[in-house]
Amino acid sequence: MANIAKWVYTQVILLVVQFLLGMDTNLYVNVPTTLTSTFWTDPSTWIIRFHMIVGTLILLIGIYLVVKMSAVKNRMVVGATLSGLFWVIVAYASGLAFLFGGANNIFSFTMAIGFLFALLSYAFVSSSMALAKQKGS
Repeated sequence: MANIAKWVYTQVILLVVQFLLGMDTNLYVNVPTTLTSTFWTDPSTWIIRFHMIVGTLILLIGIYLVVKMSAVKNRMVVGATLSGLFWVIVAYASGLAFLFGGANNIFSFTMAIGFLFALLSYAFVSSSMALAKQKGS
C-alpha cells in the first residue's frame, strides 16, 4: 500500500507541474492554429511538447493506479481513483482537441476543468490513504 501512496503523491505533484506548464503555455507561447511539421522541431514550442509528455505520464500513472487500486477494499478510494482517471482523460482529450483543432478556447477550458477535478480526486485519495495509515499505526 505504501508503494501505491507514493504513486498517488507523484500524480498530485505531476498535476501541479502540468498546471504550471499549461499556464506558461497560455501566457507566453503562441500556440499555432494549424500544426505543421515544424511544430515538432521549432524551439519555441518545447514547452508545449513537454506539457504533452507530462500529460501522457499523468495518463499512464492514472491507468496504473486504477489497476492497483482495484484490490483496495475502500470503495470511496477506488471511486476517487476512477474519477481521477476520468478527469485526466477529459483533460488529455481536450488538450489534443485544442492542439489539433485550431486552438479553440473551449478545449482549453475543458482541459482546465479536467485538471481541477483530477487534482481534487487524487488529493482525496492521498488524504484518505494518509488517514488510513494513521489509523493503522
